[in-house]
Amino acid sequence: MGRCPLGMTFPDGEASYYTVADFTDFTDHPYHAKEIDQASRRGEGWISMWYVNCDPESLSVSFDITISMYNVLPDGTKFYSSLGEMPLPLVYGILGATFTVLFCAWVVYVVAHKADAHRIHVLMAALLVFKALTMVAKAGETHMDGKYGEDRGWSVAFYVFNSIRGMLFLLVVVLVAV
Repeated sequence: MGRCPLGMTFPDGEASYYTVADFTDFTDHPYHAKEIDQASRRGEGWISMWYVNCDPESLSVSFDITISMYNVLPDGTKFYSSLGEMPLPLVYGILGATFTVLFCAWVVYVVAHKADAHRIHVLMAALLVFKALTMVAKAGETHMDGKYGEDRGWSVAFYVFNSIRGMLFLLVVVLVAV
């Protein structure tokens, strides 16, 4: 049996799950503890963090804390998103490129059939542009979030492009229906 810093014991087989700040059961311990997340040891993606007051005389404590959570990749670099989100920048980038190709094909088709083209076809082209921009911004957001732990402004671009795309989509649907 291993020992945690508060004198609690846990089975040796579970010792690899704990660091100095991780504990499992405080129900029979005389000191005060506040659980932030009880989901420890339930599988990947679960994070537990505990605050433990080891001083039986003190009921209030003041401190500043900075926490950085990341995965370490095999090459030693830090990845701040979950590992399941690692391929998302590539997927969003491919989708952005696909919508750009569709935009180009749409422009070629509309120019080739200029006699049958209407203003709504220009709106549809604008819709494809903003869909491509939305996907590129989402690719940038997920890439920066994984690399630096923050999106560094890409979410603003994503929400702006996505809002314009949504308005254009509704406008196209209404104009087609009329």
